[in-house]
Amino acid sequence: MLGSFYLTIIVVVFFVAAIGINATMRMFAYADLELRYLLIKYKLWMMERKLRKQLTKESADYKQLIEELKDQNGK
Repeated sequence: MLGSFYLTIIVVVFFVAAIGINATMRMFAYADLELRYLLIKYKLWMMERKLRKQLTKESADYKQLIEELKDQNGK
């Protein structure tokens, strides 16, 4: 646990020393935006999956209703 903390600090210090503070901050901001975008894409995928399930279920109900109405009108 403590080793990963020190490793993180060493990596951040290395980035600051190698590429500068501004570039390091831009890199972390970019990583933050990418992570947020990934979460939004995942939520949209879950929403799409839920809606597709609902629509396929409802379309089967509507097909059955249409067939029943055709049978009633045909008699």
